[in-house]
Amino acid sequence: MNPPSPPPNLSQSTTTTPHYNPFPTPTPHYKTFVSPNNGYLGYHRFRGEIESSDNECESIVPHLNPVSSPINELRMLRLNSSFPSFSPTGDLIAFNPDFDSKVGLDFVKSDGSKRWSLLKGRTTFYNSWSPTEKNVIFTSIGPIFDPVKVAMQIARVPFNLEQLEDDVIDVKAEIKILTREETGNDVFSSCSTDGKRLVFRSGWPGHKNLYILDVVDGEFKSEGGIWQLTDGEWIDTMSCWSPDGKLITFSSNWHNPANVDAFSIYVRCSNGSDVRRIYVAGDEGSEEVDRWVVRGGGGGLREIRWW
Repeated sequence: MNPPSPPPNLSQSTTTTPHYNPFPTPTPHYKTFVSPNNGYLGYHRFRGEIESSDNECESIVPHLNPVSSPINELRMLRLNSSFPSFSPTGDLIAFNPDFDSKVGLDFVKSDGSKRWSLLKGRTTFYNSWSPTEKNVIFTSIGPIFDPVKVAMQIARVPFNLEQLEDDVIDVKAEIKILTREETGNDVFSSCSTDGKRLVFRSGWPGHKNLYILDVVDGEFKSEGGIWQLTDGEWIDTMSCWSPDGKLITFSSNWHNPANVDAFSIYVRCSNGSDVRRIYVAGDEGSEEVDRWVVRGGGGGLREIRWW
């Protein structure tokens, strides 16, 4: 039996074989790793400083980046934009690309392979895709995070799904305004799971409280188009429906209205009854949260106190 061949002397090697296509400009490549079946070679590549000019770093940013999830059943994606919302079938994601340039509303395939532009030339933010209509997205139109009386409106944005071809960039859409301009700051809508109602925040009474709205005609509906869910001299915002449509969760400083930074999570029945605060940090009596007492029974609340 012949003895095994000695390992190569890498210090004397004079040739290298690139395992990638060179990029137009040099960027550092390091920390290589090999797949278990030896079929793939991975490496870390530095894109370059953001402040650098285009000829010093890569200017193309992927639509989506997968992110490692701590929950096996939950897939996480990083989007280089704001206020994403999945379509009912999960194959599309609506988002707002940029507020400063008023580029409006875009959406992308959830695998990142194709992106379309839906609205341009208007500042839109905080999107909610209808759970029952794949071709309808609800959004807020107007200057984001302005004072309570500045006009911002909830809009229904329907479009034709047949336009979603690979050679299409701009998709034609309609804009149907659902709230009156004189009501001021109407923003942050969330569509119910049955696709019939929106919950949103309005500054109409002089304070930012929650309202429920008809999804087709809004408050322009002849009867029952809108009704108030919360009412008080505090801030209620960023609301969301439970899967069964019976509860609405929202962020509020209800417990401490004088402090605009003292937000907590609240849950209220969608019919306007019962309200409960959810604690996510700090122990009862600590400085991190306000103390609370809940008294009730039979599945409902009779009294809530804070001090």
